[in-house]
Amino acid sequence: MLKEKILLCCLPYDYSGVPIYSRCLINTFSEMYEFTLLTSGNGDVFEGVTADVLVDRSISNSLMPHKVIKNLIIIARVIREVKPDIVHLNGTMFGLVGRLVSIFFNSKFIFTYHGLPWGQGRQKIFSLLMLLMELFLLNSIKISIVAISKMDLDRLNRITFKPKNISYIPNCAEDFAEKKHFQYMCSSEKFNILNIARFSPQKNFERLFKAFCELPENFTLTLVGLGTDGDDCLKLAEAICGPEKLSQIFFKGLTNDVSSVLTSATIFCLSSDYEGMPLSAIEAMSAGIPIVMPEVGGAAEFSGCGAAVLYKPNTPEALHSAIYKLCNDADLRKEMSAKGRLCYRELFSLDNFKNNMHNLYVSILDS
Repeated sequence: MLKEKILLCCLPYDYSGVPIYSRCLINTFSEMYEFTLLTSGNGDVFEGVTADVLVDRSISNSLMPHKVIKNLIIIARVIREVKPDIVHLNGTMFGLVGRLVSIFFNSKFIFTYHGLPWGQGRQKIFSLLMLLMELFLLNSIKISIVAISKMDLDRLNRITFKPKNISYIPNCAEDFAEKKHFQYMCSSEKFNILNIARFSPQKNFERLFKAFCELPENFTLTLVGLGTDGDDCLKLAEAICGPEKLSQIFFKGLTNDVSSVLTSATIFCLSSDYEGMPLSAIEAMSAGIPIVMPEVGGAAEFSGCGAAVLYKPNTPEALHSAIYKLCNDADLRKEMSAKGRLCYRELFSLDNFKNNMHNLYVSILDS
């Protein structure tokens, strides 16, 4: 029996949410569907995936008109060659270009929003342009839409006349506590703050370093992610915290073994200007690590189930206060650990993700 074909489109930033989401789709459904992955670079995150990987380095992550047209031509060419039953678009650029392309093809299309491209953390002019663009695309092109957070779902429903096209399927992660068989250790002497994020303006490491440098000597900070072991990250930390405090910061860079860094964490912390439904926070939740994060994107879903403390306004002082108060309340950390594990199993597990996405794929193919 021939498998239905799915063309996945995403950009290749290693070990960030969108490509990991795409890898998860391929590995989860490779026995059911035949996958082709279209990307602009074959990063390490795609090593070993059971899919044909089409790398076109001329694909640009840009919304400039001439580059949009170029991307449109590339995607249209690939669709003609692959002849997929479903084209699954991921990320703002592919969401824009792919939806325009969908007008000319009979394939079914899905677009997953990994955080909305307007609102919190975005420049006002860019945010307004993206909102106007989304108003047009959502209401003029009928394809299936996936929101990975309830906040995104609510915001999308407010600007569309076609809410039936929108599904809520939360992001997911593997169960690290089950994989490693470890339980959250609630130390009251030394506190290790774990941040898993690529070194980029969106993740606002300046805010994180300013908050950390005001914490006592029994606090350490572990940085994991693309660029966190680079010179730019080191220089920023030293400029803000000074050479003495620098010895309490561990610059790990990329790692394939997330579970090992989770086992040493007292709390997990994000300092981002904006997020969708951060995969790193779900990974921390699966291991029972209490979370501190800004009130952006899907953060309310973490705090709503008791797994996270949110801070607002998004300032170094507010972040410092949230970290310090949580680390000085062992009972609260134990309670948050248990609630986080429960929330992960009920909402963010791989099994839930597999069931939800399978039902969506089947319904689209049958429509």
